[in-house]
Amino acid sequence: MCITLFCLLFITFTISDVFSQDLLHGECKNPDYVPKDSFQLAFEEKRDLNPFVFTNNLVPEALKLDLKSEDTPSANDDNVKVAVGRNFYDMVVNNGKDTIVALYAPWCKYCQALLPQFDNLADMLKNENVAVVKMDASKNEVPANYDVPSYPTIYWASRDSKYFPKKYEGPRTAQAMLKFIALHSTHELKTYDRRGSLKSMSIYNVGSQNIDKIVSNKVI
Repeated sequence: MCITLFCLLFITFTISDVFSQDLLHGECKNPDYVPKDSFQLAFEEKRDLNPFVFTNNLVPEALKLDLKSEDTPSANDDNVKVAVGRNFYDMVVNNGKDTIVALYAPWCKYCQALLPQFDNLADMLKNENVAVVKMDASKNEVPANYDVPSYPTIYWASRDSKYFPKKYEGPRTAQAMLKFIALHSTHELKTYDRRGSLKSMSIYNVGSQNIDKIVSNKVI
């Protein structure tokens, strides 16, 4: 009887674990995705990402009104920053930081599994010069360089290469994304080495209340 119960519990937890892992690897098709030809791509790159156009406020009002966007958040103080169509340039392209951005849809189960991992990642990087950003791409227009054929789509935009973001294709766990960022960051992270391992805490002035949290997030 005990052996049978143990076997049932083992099978249940194994299936649950496999299902949870699947949620961190799958994707939902973007029903609104339309591949762009080279002419359209070139036009949208100039319209959406040209720093001269944005900094000098030369975007025509008609284009601004036509831009698909939620309202800009009045407060954006969480570790994961929220981008919308109207502030994407400020939050991602012109923030002066290496940036990882998740483009998601709230109805997608794989995105629902990703967002808590993104929260954990942002907590781990809160003392680094790295921006962790998310945007509901189903409700906001995405610049041409940040294509979204499926949800979630994650891009790594290094500080000096915002116009040529790299699509993140690795596991969608906080630990895996941290390792990727530690390896590809413009400058080595303060808290983690290039392998994503926690550096010696004796080097840093770390408050006692944060030590347990940092150790619990250590990447092996």
